Amino acid sequence: MTSGLASTQTQKDSVMRMMTKFPAGTSLNVIKQQVNNLREGGFRPLTYGRKKNLRLYGTTMPQDYPIGKIKIPTAIYYSCCNDFLSSRKDAKQLKNKLTSVVKYYSVPDKMFNHGDFLWAKDGYKLLYRDTILLIDEYTSAPYRSKLPI
Repeated sequence: MTSGLASTQTQKDSVMRMMTKFPAGTSLNVIKQQVNNLREGGFRPLTYGRKKNLRLYGTTMPQDYPIGKIKIPTAIYYSCCNDFLSSRKDAKQLKNKLTSVVKYYSVPDKMFNHGDFLWAKDGYKLLYRDTILLIDEYTSAPYRSKLPI
C-alpha cells in the first residue's frame, strides 16, 4: 500500500474494501500543497506562482501557517517506523513548533502504517482506547464516552 510496508494490522479480507475508498478525503490541490511543503520544508498554503500568490497572500511566496499560536490542547499520535506519509521526524517537528501538546504518543507496533490509524485490527487496543480517554479528560461530564474502557 502507499502508506507503509505490509502491516501486521492489515486485515487481508478488508484490503479490497479499503481500495474502493482509496484515495478518499483529499483533492489534487491538497496533494500539490503537500508536495510543495515537502519540497520547500515548510507548512504553508498552496503556492500558485508569483503573480497569483501576490494577489492572494500579499507576498510572492505564501508564509508558513503560524501553528505556534495554536492554544487548544493537541495530541500527536504517530507511527514510529512504517508510515510513508508522516514520519517520526515529522511528528517531532510538529511537536517542537506547537506550545500546547498534551500527548505525544508513538503507536507501539513497529509495523503500524498510515492506513492502520483507520483500519488496524487492534486499533482499539493500540490507539483508540487511549484517544477516547484523552478526549474524555477534556470533555465535560455529560458528554464523556459511556464506553466500557
